[in-house]
Amino acid sequence: MDDGAKDTKEEGQGEEDGVPKDIIPPADYTSVKIPEIKQIPATPAEIGKGATGAGSKTQAGGKKGGLPGKKPALTRKESMGPASIGSHASSKENVGGSRAGSRVIRSPSQTPQLPPDEPEEPPPREPTPIPPRSIYMQVVDWLLDAKAMTFTERALAHELLSPSGGPSSEYYITLARLALQKKDVEKAEESLNEALQFDHQSPDAWGIMGHFKYLIGDLEAAKHCYERTLSFVTDPSETHSVYLRLASIYLQDGKFSEAKNTFLMACKRSPSCVSWLGVGIACYRLGELSEAEDALSEANILNNTDPEVWAYLSMVCLKTNRQVEAEQAYKYSIKLKLQDEDLLNELEQLQEEVGFGNPQL
Repeated sequence: MDDGAKDTKEEGQGEEDGVPKDIIPPADYTSVKIPEIKQIPATPAEIGKGATGAGSKTQAGGKKGGLPGKKPALTRKESMGPASIGSHASSKENVGGSRAGSRVIRSPSQTPQLPPDEPEEPPPREPTPIPPRSIYMQVVDWLLDAKAMTFTERALAHELLSPSGGPSSEYYITLARLALQKKDVEKAEESLNEALQFDHQSPDAWGIMGHFKYLIGDLEAAKHCYERTLSFVTDPSETHSVYLRLASIYLQDGKFSEAKNTFLMACKRSPSCVSWLGVGIACYRLGELSEAEDALSEANILNNTDPEVWAYLSMVCLKTNRQVEAEQAYKYSIKLKLQDEDLLNELEQLQEEVGFGNPQL
């Protein structure tokens, strides 16, 4: 009873140490004391000693019951001695120990903790852009260019009723432009005065006031309005027409140098046949014939059907003694029906002075 309990206890201890039941040594080795399995692996000498002892005993057993001359095959249980069992168990423990040792358990205090994510502030929201002009005023510009007067009046009425609209300098300027298209002089002047009361430094209001004075023939007042318009930092919306009319007033007043500079400003911003013709006329009156010819040639490139350009080219050629070119330019001016009587008389008088330029002479 004690032996059975002892065997049962040894078998349980073998299973706890990690040795399977099927490799427990046979009954012949029960008398051998199995050393206590330690974590230190067996040395090679111990392994060899155990294998030698097991082999000699196996040979003895073969002489007793086996065939002569042949060695009986060893079973897996018999081939493993106590030393090999111990080494097998210790190697398993070592492997398990190395695996267990490779897992480093850290305490919560040793675990690196990432800093808490700071709540990101939302980007500042851009303010909603507010258009400087209402949709009605934007449409009005196109309607005025298209000469749609009835629809322009309706758009201006909606501008007055709009929550963001109402009377303003721009509104009265547009109303004055509409009155000028209708040739209502009194209404245009009244609207311009209202616009200047809202904004006395509006270049558009002063520019349209200059156009109004120019159309009614008050050139001195128109010149004052145009000069004031160009003195502001902000340019008016119709700068080209302001330059051309102011320069033409300078020509009529005999201020050829101011006229030349003003026409050149118009050519710099928006070159046209009229602007280059003005430069050519001013240079011709100043006696700058070479510059006058260059300016008139530029005007002729932009529009070769202008009779005034051909007339002034003919006069330049007459003063530079180029008979063939003078006669040819004169023919073109007559063919294109020159309407300016004063200019035609001046051209014919110059032909009589030089003695050539007119084929009929």
